[in-house]
Amino acid sequence: MVSLGGSCRHEGSRGPSGLARKAAAILLLLGGFSGCDRDARVRIVQIARTQPSAQVEAGTEVGFAATVENSRNLDLIYRWSAVKGRLRTADAGASATYRAPDTPGIDFITIEALSANRVVASKATSVEIVEKVHDDVPTDSATADAQECRKARLTKPPGDSIRDHAGKDTVARRFQIEWSPPYCKMDVQAYQLDKLVMHTPGVRSPVWVKLSRSGETEIKIWFGGDSHSRWVWLR
Repeated sequence: MVSLGGSCRHEGSRGPSGLARKAAAILLLLGGFSGCDRDARVRIVQIARTQPSAQVEAGTEVGFAATVENSRNLDLIYRWSAVKGRLRTADAGASATYRAPDTPGIDFITIEALSANRVVASKATSVEIVEKVHDDVPTDSATADAQECRKARLTKPPGDSIRDHAGKDTVARRFQIEWSPPYCKMDVQAYQLDKLVMHTPGVRSPVWVKLSRSGETEIKIWFGGDSHSRWVWLR
């Protein structure tokens, strides 16, 4: 995944033009270029996947988050766009869920930071889309699989179902989440200070996660309306 940037667009622009997209692809081949900061008080440092991997499987969803420096604490909203895939975000925030296109190739994701309806910083990154790997899934009926997945339980990281016991199991801020049965496609979440800090929908075990904050953390997996969680302490 290569970070991209380019000439700042004029205010009020809605997204990258066809010419801009072609230019981004050409500049990528030439070695990439940095992001655009129209206001020195705001800088988008990087766009990173919530799961550390350079590739995304076709037709799947992954989370992306931007690291933003905002020295004057400006009120910012964020606008995400992709050339091929689709992005959705809650409350115009600095994190988004990306759905890859169904065919392999290269896609480009862009985030813009806006203050007072003016673009003050932007950054883009390339994403490699690879063919989806079909895991071996039991040949039982879909209903039977769903029943098993509703009973899925976390197996990693070590932790406790009781919040007050979170401190007894410590893990690094980059850690792996696993569950059983591993073929179940779960929604994976992490909470800190009772706030959602990570959400990755519809993935199979295992999942790598990197969180920026240490301390008490709840890890939760969901299938339909059923969930299983455990508490850990990130050091």
